[in-house]
Amino acid sequence: SSLGRLQLVLKCRFLVTVPLLAHTLGTAGYGTLSSVMAFIGMVQLFVLLGSNTALTVFIPSLSDHRRRSREFWMVLQVGVALSWTIALLLLAAHRPIMRTMFPSAVPFSLLFVSLILIPGAVLNQLLYAQVVNMRQAQAYATRAILASVAELLCLVPAAAAWGASGVVGVLVMGQLLLAGMVAAGSFAPLWASPA
Repeated sequence: SSLGRLQLVLKCRFLVTVPLLAHTLGTAGYGTLSSVMAFIGMVQLFVLLGSNTALTVFIPSLSDHRRRSREFWMVLQVGVALSWTIALLLLAAHRPIMRTMFPSAVPFSLLFVSLILIPGAVLNQLLYAQVVNMRQAQAYATRAILASVAELLCLVPAAAAWGASGVVGVLVMGQLLLAGMVAAGSFAPLWASPA
């Protein structure tokens, strides 16, 4: 029920933000933002390929708590390292990527900020899977709703001030805020370091 409440908030936020951002950015600006976010979403899927399965199926099946903790940390470290590596490689190859994959209206600043979104989103996806494993969905859902509301309050002003780059910047800050709130929360088994 906690995760259902969170999904309801996220879906309502989507219904609110789409018309507001489309109005604030204009049709062309919103289309540019959408193309970049679709590209970033595909990269995130590639980085996470298999990780969620490992966290939700294979790791919970292990009987030893220390081994489960060690496996979780290994998946987390590999996922975050891979996401940063891919983001940096995409940044290094930004000229051909922008020339071949995006409309000419996409500014470099938008691609640059969106690449920072990849590691934050991957980290939160892996933490989310582990939170569900550890049956701590209620505490997580509360923090995720707070982070989502904070994001929502900042999205339109950021879009008005900085355009699509401002929107992606707010999304990056939202990912960092959520990861920080999970780290500061009462998730002792989640953060239990393997001996």
